[in-house]
Amino acid sequence: MPADSSDTPRYERAPRNLSAAEAYCLDCATRGGVADLQEQFPEDEAARVLRPAFLEWLLTDAEAPVHRRGIRIHHAIIAEPLDLENAVVPHYVELERCRFEKAVSLESGQCESVLRFNHSVFRRRITCEGLHARRQLLCADVVFEKGASFVQMQVGGQLNCTGAHFSAEQESALFDGMTVAGNAYFVKADFRGGADFRGVTVGRQFRCEGSRFAHTQAKANFNGMKVGASAFFVESEFAGPVDFGRARIGSQFGCRKARFASTTHAAIFNGMVVENNVYFGKASFAGPVDFGGAEVGGQFVCREARFASKQEKANFNGMAVGSDAFFVSAEFASRADFTSIKVGRQLACQKARFVSTQGGASFNGMRVGATAFFEKAEFAGQADFSAGKVQEQLDCTETQFNGEGDKADFTGIEIGETGVFFDARFAGPVVFTGAKVGGQLDCREARFTSTEHEAQFGLMEVGNIAFFTNAHFAGPVSVVNADVFDLRLDGQDEESLAPRLSLDRTVVRRELRLNLGRFERVSAESMRVDGTATLTREGTDEADAAWEDEADPHEPLFAFRNSRFGVLDVAALDWGDIERAGRGRARPVLDLDGMTYGRIETGDGRLETGDGRAGVDKALVLLGASVFSPTAYAALEGFYAREGKGEYANDVFVAMKRRARGQVLWPALRDGVRRDAWGAVKGVWCELRGEQPTAAAIRGHVAAGFRGAWRAVRHTLALMWDFFLDGAVRYGRSPARALLLSLVPVAIGWGLFADRDVMVSTAGNSGGHVVASRTPLGTCPPNSPARAATAVGDAARSRQMGASEGEEAGGTPTAAPAAAESPAFYNGLLFSVDAYVPLVDLRMAKAWAPGRECCLRHWYLVFHTMAGWILVPVCLVALTGKIK
Repeated sequence: MPADSSDTPRYERAPRNLSAAEAYCLDCATRGGVADLQEQFPEDEAARVLRPAFLEWLLTDAEAPVHRRGIRIHHAIIAEPLDLENAVVPHYVELERCRFEKAVSLESGQCESVLRFNHSVFRRRITCEGLHARRQLLCADVVFEKGASFVQMQVGGQLNCTGAHFSAEQESALFDGMTVAGNAYFVKADFRGGADFRGVTVGRQFRCEGSRFAHTQAKANFNGMKVGASAFFVESEFAGPVDFGRARIGSQFGCRKARFASTTHAAIFNGMVVENNVYFGKASFAGPVDFGGAEVGGQFVCREARFASKQEKANFNGMAVGSDAFFVSAEFASRADFTSIKVGRQLACQKARFVSTQGGASFNGMRVGATAFFEKAEFAGQADFSAGKVQEQLDCTETQFNGEGDKADFTGIEIGETGVFFDARFAGPVVFTGAKVGGQLDCREARFTSTEHEAQFGLMEVGNIAFFTNAHFAGPVSVVNADVFDLRLDGQDEESLAPRLSLDRTVVRRELRLNLGRFERVSAESMRVDGTATLTREGTDEADAAWEDEADPHEPLFAFRNSRFGVLDVAALDWGDIERAGRGRARPVLDLDGMTYGRIETGDGRLETGDGRAGVDKALVLLGASVFSPTAYAALEGFYAREGKGEYANDVFVAMKRRARGQVLWPALRDGVRRDAWGAVKGVWCELRGEQPTAAAIRGHVAAGFRGAWRAVRHTLALMWDFFLDGAVRYGRSPARALLLSLVPVAIGWGLFADRDVMVSTAGNSGGHVVASRTPLGTCPPNSPARAATAVGDAARSRQMGASEGEEAGGTPTAAPAAAESPAFYNGLLFSVDAYVPLVDLRMAKAWAPGRECCLRHWYLVFHTMAGWILVPVCLVALTGKIK
C-alpha cells in the first residue's frame, strides 16, 4: 500500500507534500529497491504520476537518501516538463518504461553514473545537448515521438539505443558532434525522420544492424563520423539519402544486405576511410552510389550487391583498397565507374553483370597489386580497361563483352604476368593497342564476332606466348607493330573466315604459328620472326573457296613483303593446292617480295640432307604462287648457297630468270604492242573518221605508233637475248653448256671442210686480187692423183687467167704469172676450230677458204664464225660469273 503523506519523511530541500507514488519511490531509493509503480498502483494510472520537482530533487540532490544501488523507477508518468539543464546527477538513475508527457531537457547536464531510459516513451522533444554521461546512457526500445537532440553529448562508456524509435517524421534525430567512449548501439532502431550523426566519435563499435531510416527525403547523415573499431549497418534500410562521406572507421565497416532504397538520392561514401574490411555483400542500391576517393585498408566485399539505378552511375573513382576487392556476382544497372581504383591484392568480379548499354563500365587507370578476376562477367556496354595496371594476372575467362557498338578497350593496359581471355566473347570493337603483357596472353577459343570493327592488337608487347589458337574472328584483325615472344594464330575456325589479318612490322622473338586457312587475306609486311615461322593452311570449304577467289585480281591473298624469318617452315602447306593456285592465275596467292630467312623447311627435313631435290621443287612451287620478286628468289638461292648446295642455288636462279622472262619481258612486249602500236592505229582511225581531223593529232598518233613499234623491237630483242642466254649458259650458271653447244657447229664445220679438194689457198694475190693456187707439183708424189689433179687445175687456171688478161688488153691471151707459194698442210678440224674461236690463230682460217663453187660452204662459214663470236665470249663471261 502506498505510504501516507503524513508519514513521509521530510528533508531540507525535499518537495513538500509527497504523493503516495513519490513517497514510494523515495522509500525504494532509500532501500535500494525498484520502484515499479505499475505493480504498486496497478489500476490507477493517475497514481503513477511523479512531479518534475520531485524527480529533479531526487536525481540531483547529493544529500538525498539514495542507496548505492541508485534510483530505479519503472512505469512512472511525468506529466509536466522535466528540466535538468546544467544539472549534476550523482546517482545511478534508472527510469525504465516511464512516460514523459512533456519536454525533457538534460542539456549541458552531467550524469556521474549510469542513466537508463529503456522502454520509455518521450511524447515531446528530449534535449540532451552537451550532456556528459560519465558511464552509460541506455535508451533501448525507447520511443521518441517528437524530436530528440543529442548534439555534442558525451558518453564515457556505452550508448545503447537498440530498438529505439525516433517517430517524428518532420524532425531529425540529432547526434552530430556526439562522443561515445565505448560502444554505440542503434540495433534495429527506427528513424522516421532524418538522422544526423555528423562528426560523431565512437571509441569502439558503432552498431546499427537492422536499423531503418524511413524518411525518403531527410538524410541519414554520418559525414565525418569516427569509429575506433567497427561500424555495422547489416540489413539496415535507408529510404532516403545517405552520407558517410569522410567517415573514418578504425576496423570494419559492415553493410551486408543493407538496402539503399532511394532512386533519386545518392548513397555517399566518398572520402571514407576504413582501416580494415568493408562488407556490402548482397546490399542493394536503388539510386546512385559514390565511393569516390574512399580508402579501405583491408578487403572491400560487394558480393552479390545490386546497383539498380539506370540513370546514375555507381562511382568507385579513385577508391583505394589495401587488400582484396570483391564484386563477385554483383550487378550494375547503370555505369560502373572504377576509374583509377587501387587494389592491393585481388580485384574479383567473377560473374559480375554490367547491364547498362549506355554507360558501360570503366576501369580506366586501375591498379591491382596481384590478380584481377572477371571470369564469366558480362558487359552489356563499353568496358574500358585502358591504362590499367595489373601486377600479376588479368583473368577474363568466358567473359562476355556484348555491346555490339561499344568498345572493349584495353589500350595501354599493363599485365605483369598473364592475360587470360579464354573463351571470351567480344560482340563489338576490341582494342589492345599498346597493351603490355609480361607473360602469356591467352585468347584461345575467344570469339570476336563484330564484322564491322577491327580487333586491334597493334603496338602490343607480350613477354611470352600470345595464344589465338582456335579463336574466331568475324572481322579484320590487326597485330601491327607488336612485339611478341611467341605468336600462335593456329587452330581452325569452323564458322567463317576473318577477312584480313595484319601483322605488318610485328616482331616475334621466338616462334610464329600461323594458319592461313583462317583468314581471307594476310598482310605481314616488314615482319620479323627471330625463330621459326610455321605456316599452315587448315580450313573449311569456305577457306578453299577464298583460296580460289578471283574477286580482286590485283591483290595477293597473303603478303609477306620485306619480312624476315629465322626459319620458315612451310612443310604443312598443301603443295598441290599451291601449285594449282599458282598456275595460270590472274591474282597471285602470295607476295614474298623482299622476304628473307635463315633456313626454309618444306617437309623433307633440313634440305642439305635427304631428298633435297624435292625440297627445291616445293620451294619453287611456293615462289611460283607468289608475286614475282627477284629478292624472294635471291633469298632461296642464298639459303642453298649457305648450305653448300650450289646446284640447287643455280636452279633457283634460273627459275627466277625464266619467270622474269614470262612475267616481265613478254608482258611488256605484249602490252606495248596492244597499248602503243594498236592504240596509235585506233587513234588515227578515229581521228580520220572525225568531223574535223587535224594533221597535228594524226602526227601525234603516228609518232606514238613509231615509239610503240620501237619499244616492241627492243622488247623482242631482249626476249631473244634472254632465250639465248637460257639455252646457251643457263644465265651464266652452266658455262659448260656453251662449250657443249659449240661442239655442234665445230663438228658440222669439220664435216663440211674436211675435204681438202673443196678448199683453196689464200696465201698469194695478183693485182690486189687474192689468187687461189694449188700446191706446187713438186710437193706431191710424181704419180699421185693429187699431183695430177693439181697439174690439170693449174693449167686450166693459167689458161683462164691468160685469156682474161689478153682480152682485157685487146689482144690474145698471155701466160699467167707464177702463183705464190701455197701452204703444204691442211686439217678440216683445225680449220673449223680456227674459224669458230675468235682471237685464236691456228693458221688455218687465214690460209684456206672454200672454193667459189661451194656457195653453201661459204654461207655456213659466215654463220660458223658469227656463232663463235657469240657463244665463245658468252661462255668466257659466264665463267667469270659476270652474267646475272
